[in-house]
Amino acid sequence: MKISKEDLKFFQPAPNYVLVRSIISMDTVKVGGQELHIDTSYKPEHHQEVICEVVKIPRKLIFDRMKPVGESMEWLTTMDLKPGDVVWCNYLSVLKGKENFQIECEGINYFIINYQRIYLKKVRQSVDMLNGWVLCEPVYIDELDRTLISKMVDIQAVKKHDEYEGVARETQWGIVRHLGKPVEAYHNIDAVPDDDYLRVGDMVMFTTPNNVRLEHNLHRHFDGNSYIVSRRNRILGIVEI
Repeated sequence: MKISKEDLKFFQPAPNYVLVRSIISMDTVKVGGQELHIDTSYKPEHHQEVICEVVKIPRKLIFDRMKPVGESMEWLTTMDLKPGDVVWCNYLSVLKGKENFQIECEGINYFIINYQRIYLKKVRQSVDMLNGWVLCEPVYIDELDRTLISKMVDIQAVKKHDEYEGVARETQWGIVRHLGKPVEAYHNIDAVPDDDYLRVGDMVMFTTPNNVRLEHNLHRHFDGNSYIVSRRNRILGIVEI
């Protein structure tokens, strides 16, 4: 759908949704100093343009357990964005946003994304985690074998993570690298509430059926490293070695 610049000026996202535009293309990768063009239609989940600029924010966020998820946020938190912020978003939400609500204004494409699917904002080297998300650097089991066995830690349930997959599967070790404030409550009253015991630098063990990479490993624009996005209530505990 095409709209005018005047229409965009007065556009207002619905509660809980943010209007964004992608600012970094994922159609090229650098290999050995050479820039290669890739076909992003093959496994598009690996190449979603998850780095976006915030264009418009909603007037309010709605958290109401009397409303279903969709009309209500999944958790109670604050709006910590403003127009112009650069954010990293969930790849699947970017894909759905482009498919279901994309508008074009003067040759630029914009789309809507749910605020709770935005992981973080970054200003130069300053990182602010949003929505209670936790950013962990994965630690692979081969690196921990000797230390953990010497400490009598049972690692039988831990599977080596495939660093080239977009989704983090099985139980995983990681080091907390960036951490925001915990959310205040969850829509699901049976959900484990957030605690504030985690600290940056903690080595943790977490369950990963729903965790994803911040970016696919072909695209490491954040700082060149690979990260997994998790939540406090998915972290099983801190490993003290």
